[in-house]
Amino acid sequence: MDIGISLAGCVPYFGDSLKGIKYGAKLGKGGKTEKALKETEKNLAKGIREKDLGPSGKPKIHNKDLSSKKEAKEAAQHEGKGNPMHHPNPTVGSPHYHATDKDGKKIPGTHYNYPR
Repeated sequence: MDIGISLAGCVPYFGDSLKGIKYGAKLGKGGKTEKALKETEKNLAKGIREKDLGPSGKPKIHNKDLSSKKEAKEAAQHEGKGNPMHHPNPTVGSPHYHATDKDGKKIPGTHYNYPR
């Protein structure tokens, strides 16, 4: 967020943080734009749960395929706060890592997959 003081010294400046409002994007329920609300409605009609939709109304990414084990581990580390949780032999799907919080608990969300 760009917040500062204008050259006049007494009028606050919010920079590009209000760009959506400034350029006419209409915000509806939950601060979503009309486009995001339409996308949400479309995906709910397909049977996708609302908790599985992102702010744009499109489904959240659940699996991310990476080219190596090292890349998968680094991506999970980058998302989390601790060492990633490793699932080398899942019963379904590819081997993968999960991001973890500072206490080592799995953060629900993306699987960082790598080839066997």
